[in-house]
Amino acid sequence: MQPPSYKVFSTQRSVDSSGLLMDVTSDESVKSAIDQAIAISGTIDAVVYAPALSIDGLIHTLSDEAWSKTFDVNLFGAARVVRHLLPHFIKARKGVFLFVSSTAAVRGATGAAPYSCSKAALNALALNIAHDYGRFNIRAYTVMPGYVDGGMLAHLPDEKKVVLAREASLKRLATPDEVAHFCVATLDSTYLTGTALALDGGLTS
Repeated sequence: MQPPSYKVFSTQRSVDSSGLLMDVTSDESVKSAIDQAIAISGTIDAVVYAPALSIDGLIHTLSDEAWSKTFDVNLFGAARVVRHLLPHFIKARKGVFLFVSSTAAVRGATGAAPYSCSKAALNALALNIAHDYGRFNIRAYTVMPGYVDGGMLAHLPDEKKVVLAREASLKRLATPDEVAHFCVATLDSTYLTGTALALDGGLTS
C-alpha cells in the first residue's frame, strides 16, 4: 500500500516568507490562515502543530510574563488552531491534530519549567480533543521528541550535544528529518488517537 500524499501548507510569522502568514498568538491571524488554506485546497485533512517557545530560568526567577508568553505559543496557540479548525473537521467527519510536544512534558527539563508545563498541558489538550470529538472521526495525539540536533538545541556547543547524546540508548541526537518522517508516517494510522508518542532514542535518565 502506498503512503498517502499531502499538499502541504507551511505557515510563517513573517510576511516576507513563502508560507501562509500565521501568528499563533493572534486569533485573527490563525482564523485567516485556516480560511485561506481551505479556500485554496478545498479542505484540510490534518494539521501538524510545531510552534514552540522556551523562556529559560529557575522558577523563582521567572516572571508572570515569561510563563504567559510560553503558554501563549505552546498551548494557547494550539487551542486557537483547534477552535477554528474543528468546525471544518466536524463537517467533513474526519481530521487529525498532531501536536509536536516534548519528552520534557513527562521528564521535566532543568531550568525550563514553563516549557515543560506547557508541553504537558499540550498532551492533555490532545487527550481531551480525542475524547470529545472521536465520534466525528477526529483524532488528536502528540509526538514527544527527545533531544534533536537542530531547532531549539541548534545554539548548543558541540560538547554539550555530546553530553546529551549519552543520555539516549542510541547514543546520538535525533535529526529534524527523523522527527518529520515519523510525524508524517503516523498521520495514516487511523486508529491512533488520545496518546503521546515518545521519539527519544531510548532516554535512560
